[in-house]
Amino acid sequence: MKKLVFVANWGNKEEKAWSGTMPGVHAALKKMYDIERFDIRLKVFPLIILRILEKLKLGRFDMTYMKYYNKKFQKAYKDCETINVLQFDECPNGEGINSYIYQDLSVGFLLDQYNNNPELIPYLGLGNLSKKYLVKRQKQQLEFYDKAAGIFTMGKWLADYLVTKENIPKDKVFNVGGGINLDPKMIDYSKKTGNRILFVGRDFERKGGDLVVEAFKKLKKVNSDAELYIAGPTVNPVKENDIDGLFFMGERTYEQLTELYNMCDVFCMPSRFEAYGLVFAEALAFGLPCVARNAYAMKEIIKDGETGYLINSDDTDELADKMLKALQDTKMMQHVKEMKEWYIEEYSWDKVAKRMADVVK
Repeated sequence: MKKLVFVANWGNKEEKAWSGTMPGVHAALKKMYDIERFDIRLKVFPLIILRILEKLKLGRFDMTYMKYYNKKFQKAYKDCETINVLQFDECPNGEGINSYIYQDLSVGFLLDQYNNNPELIPYLGLGNLSKKYLVKRQKQQLEFYDKAAGIFTMGKWLADYLVTKENIPKDKVFNVGGGINLDPKMIDYSKKTGNRILFVGRDFERKGGDLVVEAFKKLKKVNSDAELYIAGPTVNPVKENDIDGLFFMGERTYEQLTELYNMCDVFCMPSRFEAYGLVFAEALAFGLPCVARNAYAMKEIIKDGETGYLINSDDTDELADKMLKALQDTKMMQHVKEMKEWYIEEYSWDKVAKRMADVVK
C-alpha cells in the first residue's frame, strides 16, 4: 500500500474540522493509502501574539506558521528521497516533496473581489485583513502553487478561476468535488408533509438567511401552511418573534440535522458567497429540491428547473416565488428522490478520494 502524509490543522474538534471535510477525506484515503499524519497546531504560538498581529492587520500567522511547520516537516522527513503529501494549508513544500493541496477558494480570488466587488467584502470572512496583507499572501500562495504537484479544488468554478485568472497550468489543477457528512442510511422520506422549508447556516447573512426570512413572510400571504425552519446560528438572528410558521432550531449536531432534512421538503440558502456548499448535496440526497443563488458551486450542484431553482439577485419577491414553486413542484421533488443513489455516490468522500488517488503520483 502506498504511503501518503496527511498534513492538517485539525482545530479543537477533529470531527468538525473544516465542516467535516478533513475527517471525511482522511477516512476515505485510509482505505487506499498507508496514511501518516503530520498535525499542524496553531496553539504553539501564544494567543497574545496572534491578537497583536490581527490588530496590526498583519494576518493570522498564515505566513509565519507555514514557514515554521515547513522547517519542522523537512526535518522530520529529511531521510526520505520523495514523499507524497496531501495538505490543506500551504506547507510543506520543497525538494523531494510531491505536495497536493485541497482547497475551496484561493487568496487570488479574495483579492480580486476586494478590488472589483467591494460589496461582497463583508461576506468573504476577511475580518480586518488589509489589501496589503492579501497581496503578500497571494504572492506566497502562487509560489506554493508553482512548486506543488497538484491542486485539488472542491468547485469547478475555482478550478476554472485558477487556470484562466491566475494562470496555473491546466494539467496541475483537478476538480474533485466534496462529500456529504450525514449518514445516508438515515434517509427517510416518509416524514415529509409538503410544506416545510429548511435553512441551514451559522453565518446567517452571508448565507442569505435574512433574505429567506423576508421572502418567507411574502410566501405566507399565498401559502399560509408554509413553515420555515432555521438551523445553524447559536442565537436567533431573527428579531421578530411573531412570524407565523417560523421555527428557530439553533445549532444542530449531524444527527439532529438528519432529522431536519428528513422532515423538510425544500432547502433554501441563497448565499451571497458560497465557495462550495456541502449542505446542498446533503439536502438533495435527503430528497429536498434546493433554492440557491446562480453563482459559484451552487449552480454546479443544483440544476435550475430540474433539481431546484436559482436566483440572480437579492430580490425577495423572486426568492419567494422560487420557494413557492419548489414547494408546489411535486414532479421535481420526485425526480430528486429518484436520484438519491446517484447523489450518495457522487457526493461521497470515497468518490472524492478516488479522484485524488487517480492523480497522486
